[in-house]
Amino acid sequence: MTPQLQQAIKLLQLSRLELQQTLSQQLIENPLLEEAQTEAEESEVTESAEGESDKKALEQASGEPEAEESKPEGAETPEELSAANWDDYFPSDRVAGDVEFRSSAQDDLPSYDQTVAKPVSLEEHLLWQLNLSGLREAEKSIGQMIIGNLDDDGYLRMPLEELAADAGVSVEGLESVLKVIHTFDPAGVAARDLSECLLIQLRHLDGDPIGRSTGRSGASQG
Repeated sequence: MTPQLQQAIKLLQLSRLELQQTLSQQLIENPLLEEAQTEAEESEVTESAEGESDKKALEQASGEPEAEESKPEGAETPEELSAANWDDYFPSDRVAGDVEFRSSAQDDLPSYDQTVAKPVSLEEHLLWQLNLSGLREAEKSIGQMIIGNLDDDGYLRMPLEELAADAGVSVEGLESVLKVIHTFDPAGVAARDLSECLLIQLRHLDGDPIGRSTGRSGASQG
């Protein structure tokens, strides 16, 4: 194997960085390599300059201006792009219509507060049951008055005589409607005190919410 071939194989095994370092070292050790390279580069530069000079002289003699650099057909310069009418690509009426349509569709959607179920108050719950109770309209009016006079705890603190006078009905007529309300949910609502509230709850447990038992009815009135 010749020394040149051995050196070539050795150079092929070097990395790019190692190859650059080896070439730099060779240029330092052998200045003739650098001079030869410099002369070759100067020759190329000289030939290029002479070619450009001859080309310009020929154009001036013929009177033809220097040809502009050709550009691909259909290509636009940055200046042409900035001056382009973008409405040709995105019609303003169509975009505005789409935005208006989406905005209108969103306005028709219910708000978050409307989609969240609102808690039902005790009064609303009792009035709903009153409408389903089957009472006559006059009795429902009395029931609405009773429900409207319940306190925050669901007790009826107002004396029956005073409430009956305000409603323009007898105490007996008011008590009959009150007994129906005592069957409503929650058990014990519209009681006049804690004792009556507990008795009403016991009636619900026994399956006798109306209080047909005379003894229990008398105890509740007492």
